[in-house]
Amino acid sequence: MGIVAGGKTQIAANTAAISSGDNIAAYLLDSAGNLIASTDIGGTKYLNVFSVGTYAEDSAHTSGDQLHGIAAVRNDAGTALAGDGDYIPLTVDATGKLWTAASFPSTQDFTHAEDSASASGDIGALMLAVRNDVAGSQVSADGDYAWLQQNKKGSLRVSSKAETAILQQVVTVGTTAVALPAAPLANRESIMIQMLSGGQLYIGSATVTSSGATRGIRLGNGGFVNLDISDDVDVYGIADAAGKDVALLEVA
Repeated sequence: MGIVAGGKTQIAANTAAISSGDNIAAYLLDSAGNLIASTDIGGTKYLNVFSVGTYAEDSAHTSGDQLHGIAAVRNDAGTALAGDGDYIPLTVDATGKLWTAASFPSTQDFTHAEDSASASGDIGALMLAVRNDVAGSQVSADGDYAWLQQNKKGSLRVSSKAETAILQQVVTVGTTAVALPAAPLANRESIMIQMLSGGQLYIGSATVTSSGATRGIRLGNGGFVNLDISDDVDVYGIADAAGKDVALLEVA
């Protein structure tokens, strides 16, 4: 039945028990024909039309879940849009990047291209290392990204000792310079050279000689030298006479 108020007739209906009402009223139904109810929030009734895309805390994700889009406010200056303790929207800069707290302004670029020149005031990221008391790889496969390592004293781990292989051999050197050895140990880090015969051995580059301005380092019988050089660098030797035996010890 209608209620007359202020000269106008209003339709009243009992929404708690629709069948007990005397008047016809309009109701909102969902796609399944169910009555859309309301929720009281702060004394105000709100229709429960936003159930899709809302989830309880700690609820599990399900494939196909629908979500509400989150909008942000463009704020080029990056200043606060509300007071402490107030609700505030997310804000973005002029390029659409989300403003976040950082140790330096997020507008700064601390990445630099290969071979680019340095400039005064460049900003860089702190490089960290992982303490690893027992030397060894900490990644699963060749080609993976890895981090720097340091030992228990805080020293950066670098390749400074044999970790892969060791190889010894004796070669014969005469009065023409020859490589020591002809084929170096793969991934070599150092080589020890010892003169085993009487006479003199001279070591140096491919142009080493036994006399004159290009004469190499001289080793007598039993003399030796240790060189920290990789397999990318060839060492040559030449003797003062033919048939001189030279011992080589390589480590990698």
